[in-house]
Amino acid sequence: MEVIYNPIDISLIRERAKEPIEPEMEELFKNHPVIVNVARMETQKGLHHLINIFERVNRKLPQTRLVLIGDGSLRGQLEKRVLQKGLKGKVLFLGWRGNPFPYVARAKLFALTSLWEGLPMVSLESLALGTPMVAFKTRGGHVEVLENCCPLVEYPNEQLFAEKIVELLHEEEKYKELQRRALERVKEFSSERIADRYLTLFEELLSSKI
Repeated sequence: MEVIYNPIDISLIRERAKEPIEPEMEELFKNHPVIVNVARMETQKGLHHLINIFERVNRKLPQTRLVLIGDGSLRGQLEKRVLQKGLKGKVLFLGWRGNPFPYVARAKLFALTSLWEGLPMVSLESLALGTPMVAFKTRGGHVEVLENCCPLVEYPNEQLFAEKIVELLHEEEKYKELQRRALERVKEFSSERIADRYLTLFEELLSSKI
């Protein structure tokens, strides 16, 4: 069996990331280290874990902010959890966005807390924008994408997840190295690389028939 991943249009993603955002959000990204997540607000995405993790991060680094992009049936519960933890004004719910790329590109880190995934395109899109990820090592294609590239934390270790984020936000050299690895890794999923893999496969199959 030969596995060939879906390609992504890296140039298009980066072009769309140049679109302007609201002035108040631009100000937020300039003045704070922002952690971002883009997801449906459903059980699968583990966003209750992310709020717990952010609470730990924010204790160590009070300037950090968490931006959640997306909507879903659990939004009300998540907003209530934020209020209960005293994080009002530090966790921002932006709702659904047709183009989340400008926000992801401006963020310092993408935190992926999904309980399971297929191949989440958001992981590739984030890497394409030079926004490194920290993720739970749960079932799904994101583990294959991020292995040997970005930190994978055994589920459900919220404490270690938070420590990884604090370490990366605190140590600039480690952050830059992670960013470099992210940009290098995503090249493997470019349209050109995937097309080459299909071409190689077809050539091998044709030669084996002769």
